[in-house]
This record gives sequence, C-alpha cells and structure tokens, in this order.
Amino acid sequence: AKLLEIDYVATGHYAKVIQNVVNQSFSLVMANDEEYNQSYLLGHLKQEHLAKLILPLSDLKRSEVEKIANNFGLYYLKKKNRSNQCFKNTSAVKKLVEKQSPESMREEGVYYTIDDVHSAEHEGLYSQAIGDNDIWPNHSDTSLGKDVYVVGVKAGENKYYIGDEEHLMKSYGQLENVKLASDLDCSRPLSVFVQRGTSEKLFSAQAYFKNNCSIVIEFVKPQRSLAMGEVFTLYDSDSAGAKVIAIGKMGFIGDYHVINRTAAVDVPDMDEEGNPIPIVVKEFRF
Repeated sequence: AKLLEIDYVATGHYAKVIQNVVNQSFSLVMANDEEYNQSYLLGHLKQEHLAKLILPLSDLKRSEVEKIANNFGLYYLKKKNRSNQCFKNTSAVKKLVEKQSPESMREEGVYYTIDDVHSAEHEGLYSQAIGDNDIWPNHSDTSLGKDVYVVGVKAGENKYYIGDEEHLMKSYGQLENVKLASDLDCSRPLSVFVQRGTSEKLFSAQAYFKNNCSIVIEFVKPQRSLAMGEVFTLYDSDSAGAKVIAIGKMGFIGDYHVINRTAAVDVPDMDEEGNPIPIVVKEFRF
C-alpha cells in the first residue's frame, strides 16, 4: 500500500484479520468457510501488512460468493471439489523439467538404502518425490521387499534414500525460519493444530519453542512423507476463527530423543520428605 501510495489493499482470500483493541495488534484467523480456508497463504505477512489488508470474503462462504456472482452475471471458475495438490503429480513435474531444461543440467544420481548402501541409479533429483514407490530402475537390494519408497533426499550429493513404508512415518520435525504471532507466549509448550502445506485437514501436535527461530513439532499421529522445505502453519484451534500463531518451513525430520535435565530455580518445590522436586525440562536432540 505504501509503495503504491494507497490506503489499503484488498484480496479475495478466504481469511480474516482482527485487531486487538487493547494493544492494537493484528491477528490473522481462519475464515468462516473452513473448507476453503486460505489464511495459511497469508501467514508470513507482518503487522504493517495486516494493518493495510482488507479481506471482503472473510465472513462469506464460497457458495454465497458464487450466488452473488450469479446475481450480477459475473464469470467465475466453477470447482466441484477443492483441490490443492499443486505439483504433487511427480510424473507431470518430471515431464515439465525435461521439456524446459537442457539435459546437461539434469545430473543422474544414486539410490541408497537408509544404511547408506548403494542400490541403483536414478535419473535425477527432479524425477521423484519423497513417498514415491516407482523406483527406477529396479533396486538391487531384494532384502527390502517389493514395496520400496523414496524416504529421503540428500540434494548436495544427488542421493535418494529408499526404504519401506515404516521409514516414511515421522513423529517429529523441526520448523525453521519461523514467523510467530506478535502476542504469542513462547515460554511453554503449546497444543496446536497444524496445516501441512495446502492440505485440507488440520491435525493435532505439540509445539516446543526454541530460541533460534525454530519450533520442534511432536505429531500426535505420525506423518507420512515429510519433506524439507514444506510449509507448516500452526493454529490455536481447528475451527472457524482459529488464529494463525506461527508459520515456518520444515527443516530436520525424524526421531528426537528427549533429554531430561533439571532446571535451576531459586525456591524449588518440596516433596513430602522435604526434598526438592526437580523440574524436568524437555530438550530435543536430533
């Protein structure tokens, strides 16, 4: 708005901006139409951006917007079902890359098992995504069985790691370059609801805030095919009006070992025998 020398910017996102009347801060929340919620697309906006943002569709459902468009004779794109699977079709991405790039840029690489044992060659890191199980060419390690999946990528070394479906399921991940809501209390773990990329359904998790702009996420149910760079949006609830409290990109993925230590306190709590009760603090080591 400042660059264009205008007062406000309006967009057609299904999201809502609310203002705290006490401290005048702005929050981004889920729109009334939970099915078409798009607040996660605006999660990186700063306070100065939210202050200048108008979202006319915040209190409307998509069906109501379509009725308004019909009444005015306006054209709109009709969609039977919501589909957010952008670039999820690996074969389509593969064809696009091969069409738009010279062969010299598409370096072949090697499949490795999770134990770092050479298994086969692959066409290039553009050819498959984590979770794909059409391994090309057929892997040579028959001990893995028939159902073999891409479970990891090491881009710097042009490696795919392969394993069974169990290795796709992860209970922990660490979000990096996190943007937090301005009034969020990060001094304690929070129960949150997570939007993974543009997926429709939110799922439950526990968030542990680190002091380096990162958050360790403990998923209530293990998540399949996590990939570095995926965007995760955290909400304080899973219904209309839910507040966006953090957004970040997936960094480290895997199992975190919880290390218990006692925190030093001036006046510790005492047990029945008069002994200090240690305060257990959760730390995570990847």
